[in-house]
Amino acid sequence: MTQHGLPDGIEEAIDPIDTTEFRGDTTDLSVVDDQVSEASVVGLGEAAHGLRDCSTLKHRLFARLVTEHGFRLFGMETHLSEAIAINEYVVHGEGDVETALETLKFWIWQTEAVKSLIEWIRAFNEGRPLSDRIRFYGLDAQSTNAPVTELTAFLEAVDPAFHEDVADTLEIARNVHQPHATDDENQPHTTDDENQPHTTDDDTAVTDDVVRERVDTVETVVADLTDQFETHRAEYVDATSERAYQLASRHLRVLEQATDLEAIDLEHGRGVEYSRTRDRYMAENLAWVRTFEERDRIAVWAADAHLRKGNDHRDGPSDGGPLGYHLDRRFGSEYCALALEFGRGSVQTIDTGGDTAEFPVKEFRSPPTDTLLGALFDRFSEPCYLDLGAAGETDTARAWLDDAQPHSGAVLSYDPEMEVGLESDHLVDFTREFDGLFFVPEIDAAAPLPMVFARASE
Repeated sequence: MTQHGLPDGIEEAIDPIDTTEFRGDTTDLSVVDDQVSEASVVGLGEAAHGLRDCSTLKHRLFARLVTEHGFRLFGMETHLSEAIAINEYVVHGEGDVETALETLKFWIWQTEAVKSLIEWIRAFNEGRPLSDRIRFYGLDAQSTNAPVTELTAFLEAVDPAFHEDVADTLEIARNVHQPHATDDENQPHTTDDENQPHTTDDDTAVTDDVVRERVDTVETVVADLTDQFETHRAEYVDATSERAYQLASRHLRVLEQATDLEAIDLEHGRGVEYSRTRDRYMAENLAWVRTFEERDRIAVWAADAHLRKGNDHRDGPSDGGPLGYHLDRRFGSEYCALALEFGRGSVQTIDTGGDTAEFPVKEFRSPPTDTLLGALFDRFSEPCYLDLGAAGETDTARAWLDDAQPHSGAVLSYDPEMEVGLESDHLVDFTREFDGLFFVPEIDAAAPLPMVFARASE
């Protein structure tokens, strides 16, 4: 046992890394090369959204995967149909980075650090053969608006008469799902998502009965669209291309997924069933991206809570668990999950308790000393990487990990009445959930782009 409380077996599995900042060189990140060399899916986690250092370090990690391991697919915890604009920008140079980012409804990705990542992807792709360019995809399905927009454009091009028949119903579908205050269960907020009124685009509150009626209507139009797509496949492909048809079909599936999530939200709120269904759909969409692009290797940018493999997952139901649970079941050893955690610092939050959203920066408590994160914080003053597989290989280390208190992970709740602002009550055993852990002792809040504040003040 070292003087800092970590047994030798764990100390020996830890390597320092130079920085969380992306400056081009990723040599120090060779510490993950052995673990990711055989992986087809690598999860790039983050303790919570709103943390700048997580994004900059994940930028470095993704660059390593691209330049040293040949990864060319990037999947993000954001809506699939909304991220199409970003893909068009990074692959073809269409539009500009801020306009593309503005299509996303998750403000947590509209930050300076994510903008820098997207600009790097675009610069990497510039001048490369089309087949060797990085593709950017969203995996989530919590919004009906974007898939309706994409489907409308497709049908206007290939089947204007049919589009005219379903146009009014599609407009109902556009508004069947309205994002809640944060639209993300990992994001700190003051309001209870389950009790928020649904709204239309003009901010008019609607009752649950109206939303249920819309859900029923959209389920009908999805069935009609599915029949139409299957019946007229050859015509649609001739009018566009096989690739355009497949992409439009996926937008239709995402519309179906989002409507199903809205129905679950109405009946049960955003609890376990909603979260598990959402993550199952993200896993389904990831599998589709790999098939659509005919590439196996994809990096997945999401919260640790999504990417964890799930304790006792092999004995659990095949449809239950976080995204990483499904990836682990599907890909086994080809799925490598990397967590990003920290000791203390600040986080960018959103407070939706008033008439307009506000964005206070709050401070974290340091982790308890009887946890893995607490021991790492006591021992290291610079960023480091812990190979979680190697950490448990010795009897002493395994016993320490088993006996230590469950490790606190940063799933946040924001309470303006709390003196320190944030508290974490989520417990996770990293050695069971992840393959590797990046630890950053001091972390800074994310820097939202001006569009985030401008939208909140409207």
